[in-house]
Amino acid sequence: MFNFSDLHISINPFICAEIASSARAIGASLRKGVDRHKPDKSLTARREASDHRPRKKYIEISPDMLKELRAEFERTNAKPAAIFRARPPSLRGLTEIKISHWRTGRVKRADPTEWAYVMKFLRSLPDKA
Repeated sequence: MFNFSDLHISINPFICAEIASSARAIGASLRKGVDRHKPDKSLTARREASDHRPRKKYIEISPDMLKELRAEFERTNAKPAAIFRARPPSLRGLTEIKISHWRTGRVKRADPTEWAYVMKFLRSLPDKA
């Protein structure tokens, strides 16, 4: 049978120092957002790259637009879920929550393509029975 008291482990002090150094490097990377081994993949590099991405242009939902949206919902008795299910694949960002928030006035801005799709969809529906 094996006796653990017979086991003698010697730890190389250089290995301990290397582990401590690695821990410090990881902590510094997390604090600074920099990966020293892959600077192009670091948080800082990603932040800088995102500044150069094209930004979506949003439109402000005016009180008149909101009034028209609510009137269409009232006229058709449509639900945001129905609009969401019928959306084309190109409008991945359009969700029923977003449509609902437009309707309640909670969200004040909209992607113009998404807004145009929702309004066109609502206008194409018949009046409620």
